[in-house]
Amino acid sequence: ASIQDIEALFRLEANNYWSDAIMAKTSIFTPPQYIGYDKSHLLGINFIIPLQLAYAEYTGNETIRDIAFNLLQDIKAENNHYIRSWASYGVRVKNALESQALIQLATEYCQKQRCDECPVGQKIIKASK
Repeated sequence: ASIQDIEALFRLEANNYWSDAIMAKTSIFTPPQYIGYDKSHLLGINFIIPLQLAYAEYTGNETIRDIAFNLLQDIKAENNHYIRSWASYGVRVKNALESQALIQLATEYCQKQRCDECPVGQKIIKASK
């Protein structure tokens, strides 16, 4: 799977209800509405790739696992409060693989106030002293 495959998979037109609702309120014709690239990337990160990894684990197929990890490296990093918080400490994120790792660290360490046990947190604390 590639980024283009994920974008094509989720390139779905919104139900007519949404176009009709907009037109009824504004009397302006609206073109068909589609899921955007950012949303399709999020669906890839949070739905397609976990399925690929689970299937790879179940079958022992390392090629599928590698494809999933390569896809994470090809998709740009998420932009959410976790990643913005890391950025405020000077941590720069290049891709979805890195953003997923930082989200995991945030939920395992930051939310539980275990900064002194976090490998990244330790470096940030040391640098700030």
